[in-house]
Amino acid sequence: MIPIGGLISLLIPLALIALVVRFFLRRTRAGSDAPVARTIGAIAHIGVVVAVVTAVRNLVELVVPAEEIFEDTTRVVAFAVATLVVAVPVAVVIWRALFAKSEDFARRLAVVGGLSISMVTTLFSLVGFGRGFVVGDGFRAESFSTLVAFGAAWAGYEWLRTMETGTFEVSDLRPTAGSGVGLALSVSGLVLLIETALTEMLGVGGEVILDRSIGERLGTVGVMLVVGLPALWWFWLRDLSIRETRFRNGYAAVVSYGSLAALASSAGVVLFLALEWVLGFGESTAVSQFDPIPLAVATGSIGAVAWLHHVDLLRPRRGLGTRAYGYGIAATSVGVVAGGLVSLIAVALEAVAADTIVETDGGGSVTIGAILAVGIGALLWWMAWREADVDLAGERESLPRRIYLTGLLIIAGLTGGIALVVALFGFVQAALEGTLGMDVLFDGRFVIGLVVTMAPLIWHLLSEIRSDREARPEPVRLREALVIAADRGPLGNGVHFVTRADGHGVITVDLAEEINALLGQTGPPVVITVDDDGLRVVEVEAVP
Repeated sequence: MIPIGGLISLLIPLALIALVVRFFLRRTRAGSDAPVARTIGAIAHIGVVVAVVTAVRNLVELVVPAEEIFEDTTRVVAFAVATLVVAVPVAVVIWRALFAKSEDFARRLAVVGGLSISMVTTLFSLVGFGRGFVVGDGFRAESFSTLVAFGAAWAGYEWLRTMETGTFEVSDLRPTAGSGVGLALSVSGLVLLIETALTEMLGVGGEVILDRSIGERLGTVGVMLVVGLPALWWFWLRDLSIRETRFRNGYAAVVSYGSLAALASSAGVVLFLALEWVLGFGESTAVSQFDPIPLAVATGSIGAVAWLHHVDLLRPRRGLGTRAYGYGIAATSVGVVAGGLVSLIAVALEAVAADTIVETDGGGSVTIGAILAVGIGALLWWMAWREADVDLAGERESLPRRIYLTGLLIIAGLTGGIALVVALFGFVQAALEGTLGMDVLFDGRFVIGLVVTMAPLIWHLLSEIRSDREARPEPVRLREALVIAADRGPLGNGVHFVTRADGHGVITVDLAEEINALLGQTGPPVVITVDDDGLRVVEVEAVP
């Protein structure tokens, strides 16, 4: 539960950063007068409020009855009070100066961002607080104080949200964060439940449950599901999943990617343990060999359900979310296949040189794992790559495809280049020293594997990039215009302006729209003369 919860918590600030970057780019292109300072102020306000709530949480933890005794209470109180004295006025000033009388992106970012962080923290602290009573740990002051402080912040932000009169894209951050928490808790609870059942039935396992009693395990499962399932239903099933928004598609892409990766990894673990045992490379007892099976089966089964549900939301059309998911799977699969091939090459070279250098063991298990990595990775890559139909409009120019091809090319180029340098250095040095033999081949088995693996990958990526470039249509040059008028007016690009000396020919809004329409066409340049009767347009070979 902790790794998944931490991951979801980290996604919130990452989403905020992505929103801000997207906002900057959009406003820059549109030429909006929305100040960048207001967006930066929104992020600063969120950080200050979180600092205030954290200070309140520390004070609450000191006053609630608990068995834990703080050795340095004075220091905790002093730091919390100092934070409140500074941060509260700063938060009030930022809000009144920037957001009190406005309703725009920055204000909604300040409200929804703070709301999302407070909500995520509250829900996870609620699980920790409830679990303390269910499993017999008793009252947990840390969870209670976090629940009180961040729960109050959540309620306050919800009140601010109800005052918003309009809708804005950033508002979908709230149900996205809630969906993530609900999914994380629900998945963690179900995985623990399935692992507990399989561990008790098969007598193997315990990767997560360790030495906990059945009552403690089921109590933990119950608390997770009591909090997680309602949150998943409220934020996802009844809200975000039925509205096609960028947040929904992005969330579905992330979950589809993660759940498919979990499914493939779990299947690989099960197959690896089975083949290792059958071929005689495993542990001496079945209990030791198949200890990870319950966790792998639980993770794989829940991952399969999550993948089937979320990927269906992406399939109706191939948009940005679908492409990001597909190329993300393809990139990961390439890495898995490359790792498997490098291991196979290294094992083969090791087998050639081992008789004269050193006796090695574990080669059988490494070979099985490498073959499975190549097989599963190649299957996933083929599934993702075949959906990347370059005949679809916008496929070749899409950002995920460009990141996939360019990013992999950079990684493969650097990795292969460095490996090639290291391999050549080792062979040349050994040749000059007269020590060229099987030991050089043994020591360089991994860099040789990298060179052999990266070379065809680089060729494939360069071929795709070249194909995309050749298929890209030639840029169309739009008209240029020499405009003769007394006033420039709201004209677009491609205008060469000459001011009339007689003061006539003022460009009105209607005339500007007509001129800009001409500039948006293809064709030879034109000379446009503006007078009191309208426009006169003459095509020329070149603008004087």
